[in-house]
Formats: sequence, structure tokens, C-alpha cells
Amino acid sequence: MRNGQLIGERYRIIEPLGEGGMANVYRAHDIILDRDVSLKLMRFDMRDDEKTRRRFSNEIAATSSILHPNIIEVYDYGEEGGSQYLVTEFVEGMDLKRYIAQNWTIPVSRIIDIMREILAGIAVAHQAGIIHRDLKPQNILISTDGEAKVSDFGIARAQSSFGMTQTNTAIGSVHYMAPEQVRGDS
Repeated sequence: MRNGQLIGERYRIIEPLGEGGMANVYRAHDIILDRDVSLKLMRFDMRDDEKTRRRFSNEIAATSSILHPNIIEVYDYGEEGGSQYLVTEFVEGMDLKRYIAQNWTIPVSRIIDIMREILAGIAVAHQAGIIHRDLKPQNILISTDGEAKVSDFGIARAQSSFGMTQTNTAIGSVHYMAPEQVRGDS
């Protein structure tokens, strides 16, 4: 994607924000509502991969079903040129990993406030039957106002009558998994 490109006849790309395994994220401007948004666009080389399309659709379903101030709000979704996209609120700030690096040492009271906000968002997701499964500092955004917001529900899983987890499968970011999960004991 290039700066200035229009997606969904509505979202003008301003700049890239990040790249991931299945999608790239851009800051874009909603020309109808005159506000900046985050636009997550499935990578062009992944658009024909059915597994990736299901994961992307899963993220849309999981994220759009939850409304809480500590979870990224979904505004829109669609498809452009065969690639799915997800439009969410734009959070001016940084991810928790960068926040920790830039603000170390963080007072315990601030750490508790951040954790309280993350857990409040995750609790609402769990009440809705959504398990994030990739909770890590890079998937927590800290706004310039200091508010924590959980993002990236790309590998979230809805609870079902068959249980909450999948066995014998490593899902998520290995650096943040419990050792028993990495070993396949869970």
C-alpha cells in the first residue's frame, strides 16, 4: 500500500504502523467521519490462504463483539482487491513494550493501574466467551493519556461446548507462553 491510497472508498492511508504475519497495519484517515483510524489490511500474498482468511475473519468477529474502553474499538471491516481489512480506533501512543523501555523504572502504582485496565478489558472479553491467546506487551497499546487498550485478537478463540483450548498445538508468541504450553503439557 502506498500513502494516499484509498481503501473501501473511505480510508486514505497516511503511514505504515507495523507489519505482521498475516496483515499490515496503517494509520489512515476516514474521509467521511474526518478522523484518523487504524487500518489492518491482510497481506497481499496471504489473501488466497484460506487459513489466514479464517483467522482474519475470526479477529473481526471476536473484536467487534466486545465493547469496552480497554479494548480497541472496531469501526468497520470489509474487503478490498481480495484482501480483508479491519478498521479500528487509532490510539495515539505506543505499545506496552516501548512504554516500559521508555519509562523504566515505572512506579508500582502505575503498574497496578495498567494491569487493572488490561484485566478489565480481558474480563469483558472472557464474559463474551472470547479468549485472546496472544496477550503480550506488543498487543497492549498505551495512549498518550495513559490508558491501556488490548489489541490484536487475531488468534482469539471463542469458548464452545468443546472447551476453551486446543491441545497439541502451539498458538501465540512463544516468548510469552507458559513453559508447559510450549512443551505440549497443557
